Amino acid sequence: RPARDPGFRRLFTSAATDVRIRMARGSSAVLLVALCIFAYAIVPDLQTGRALMQVNGHRALYNSATIALATSSLCAVLLGMAGFYLISNTVRRDIETRTGFVIASTPVRNAEYLGGKMLGSISFLSLVVAVYMLNVMAMQLLRGEAPVDPLTYLAMFAAVIGPAVIVVSALALMFECVRPLSGRIGDIGYFFLWAMLLGVPASTSDASGPAAGSRFD
Repeated sequence: RPARDPGFRRLFTSAATDVRIRMARGSSAVLLVALCIFAYAIVPDLQTGRALMQVNGHRALYNSATIALATSSLCAVLLGMAGFYLISNTVRRDIETRTGFVIASTPVRNAEYLGGKMLGSISFLSLVVAVYMLNVMAMQLLRGEAPVDPLTYLAMFAAVIGPAVIVVSALALMFECVRPLSGRIGDIGYFFLWAMLLGVPASTSDASGPAAGSRFD
């Protein structure tokens, strides 16, 4: 059975170990606290006169669809940059701690090692997104105008942020494995790549199209 395949076992063990190491770091605790603060700030209190989303000058109702769409879209943009730097040191850490020498002495294949690192990065970023989503749902309980619908949040976050998590994890691993892109040069180069990709939708949008005057439904 595939579940008993030693290759799959080594892959999932590598991914689980990578996630546990990341969660044990002090920076992860700081990140989780920052997510709580960010969720509190991104969903403003309506009594302040500010709103999370406005369409054609009208405020959108604070229900699960509105809050999930707005918060997941912003999270996907920020995760495209911050997520890369959160997970970009996964291979470098094995070299610095000499864990890589231990792994090299085991039957782990290159594909299994890279697959475990990829899966570990996806799992860690997914955990970060899940904590952020739970905090946003808590803010809807505090400031919302409709009951919380967890399925709406799961569907919206999976559709909007899921692809970003996979792409960022793949790019981070590729940048570490390709020698010209590893290190400080790759870190700086990725920022410009992210900025360029961020501007593509704005440069290709048609302001005179039918969506320009559409209202939020």
